[in-house]
Amino acid sequence: MRRPELDVSLARLSQLAQLVVTDLGKQLLDDCAQAGLHAADHLAIGALSTVDSLESTHQLLEELREDDLDDLVAGATVVLGVENPGVDLEELRPAIDWLAESCGGVFVVPYDPALHGGGLINWNELTRESNLGFLRACNHVAGCLARPARHTAGVPARPGRAA
Repeated sequence: MRRPELDVSLARLSQLAQLVVTDLGKQLLDDCAQAGLHAADHLAIGALSTVDSLESTHQLLEELREDDLDDLVAGATVVLGVENPGVDLEELRPAIDWLAESCGGVFVVPYDPALHGGGLINWNELTRESNLGFLRACNHVAGCLARPARHTAGVPARPGRAA
């Protein structure tokens, strides 16, 4: 998806839910993004199937819990991308299981040569398994956003969103 398409999609989604979009990389949330999470309806995290990435994700979730965002963490969606075809997910099972117990859903997107190296994704080049992994994660997020938000009791709904 190109940046203009992403901007349009995010604008449309923002009519349905409060969104905070950030690229964590090796860093945790900055103060501005973290403040925005207090109004967020859902948290989706992309992580790689590496020890470093899973440790960063674990650290991020613990930081959010310390900031009284337990409900947001408990409902979070984690999309775990397999970057290396030689990764043995069983070696990472304890970290994946911890995420599954801590969050609302963990979805694994298997290794796909079309995703290797980052950059623009041509969805038509992805394998069936990758498409299904992304589709399951998107359906989970959409389902979470369709439910009443944790913090909106008694607050009028934003346009386009059920109370």
